[in-house]
Amino acid sequence: MGLAHLFSRNKIALDVNRNDKPIIQSISLIELLDKDINTFSMRVKEWYSWHYPELARIVTDNNIYVKIVHLIGNRDTCETSLE
Repeated sequence: MGLAHLFSRNKIALDVNRNDKPIIQSISLIELLDKDINTFSMRVKEWYSWHYPELARIVTDNNIYVKIVHLIGNRDTCETSLE
């Protein structure tokens, strides 16, 4: 086991691209997070448009849209809280 660790350490030490790997992985992670956020935002707009279809046309920013949806909540609770 110690030999395997020594071999791995030496192999990593000889890797010329080792400094670039964390940067490449970070960029990949940011792109993946951006894609997931856009996917979730589209789903929230799609699902919530059944209650308030005009809201997607009024608010175009995904972050603000989700905050408004969180503020309004369920259609039933929104109507009772406004009365």
